[in-house]
Amino acid sequence: MLIFSNTDLPEQEFNAQRGKIRRVAYYDSHTRSWRNQIPLGRPEWAAEMLSTLFEAARVHGTTIQVQAQPAGQGSPSRQAS
Repeated sequence: MLIFSNTDLPEQEFNAQRGKIRRVAYYDSHTRSWRNQIPLGRPEWAAEMLSTLFEAARVHGTTIQVQAQPAGQGSPSRQAS
């Protein structure tokens, strides 16, 4: 998944959006986006991730893109934000 913050928000709302996303994704400073994979083997965590992201999209206008990952490609590296 790629997640793009809505940067047109007032600072307080932007920070609230970032706090939600940070719980379920990792920031990639090169692409200026957030990333994570949907853990298909852990449906309860997948549901929590998606719920959090859908809430961020509904409340803050966060953009979420789900992309199929080629077989054999590893997990994204974790980076702190």
